[in-house]
Amino acid sequence: MKRALLFLLLGAVLCVALLCAPPALHSPKAFWPIFLGLAPIMFPLAVGLMAIAGVVDWLLADKGWIRIIASSLVAFAVVIVFQYATGSVSPLVGFAGAVPAAICSWLSAGKGNVQVRKEWV
Repeated sequence: MKRALLFLLLGAVLCVALLCAPPALHSPKAFWPIFLGLAPIMFPLAVGLMAIAGVVDWLLADKGWIRIIASSLVAFAVVIVFQYATGSVSPLVGFAGAVPAAICSWLSAGKGNVQVRKEWV
């Protein structure tokens, strides 16, 4: 349940925020108008993207760092495929999916997945 909430809510908001970041770098006051204008259009797409990354994260839940890398690579690939289907491809936009997927995957690990060797304790 925690993984689903992280990916579907936090991940989608981070995706939209990263898409708004480049224009906001020139004028920080422009971030909120751009974010609020782009959110109704991009939020449903970002939820779908993060759902796919969340499923990959769930399937590889016990794999450690491989889980984080795989979910971010899948999110990057889905963004690139979507761009290819719509006509224009900009590889940097793929990071708007990969970075939130990596953050959500890292946050979903929790303390229960940390493995401690007995020799170290």
